[in-house]
Amino acid sequence: MTTPAESTPQPQMASSLLPGKPARIAAVRAPEAVHRRLMELGVCPGQTIALLGKSPFGDPAEYLVGGSRLAIRQQEAATIEVEMI
Repeated sequence: MTTPAESTPQPQMASSLLPGKPARIAAVRAPEAVHRRLMELGVCPGQTIALLGKSPFGDPAEYLVGGSRLAIRQQEAATIEVEMI
């Protein structure tokens, strides 16, 4: 028997994605200015997102969002809640 805590998956953030593992954006939980900028770039709920790679020092990382390649700082990627697909 599972408890409600076991059946509800923990939210995962885009900053913790592994390369090549696509996810669906569930929410963007950033401050207003960052939230607006990410939405302008196409980072919005329902879009698919995948980590393509990281820079030599790990920040920023390159993500494929929809059909666009975006460089997103780890701090900002940590505000993008995703669901694995």
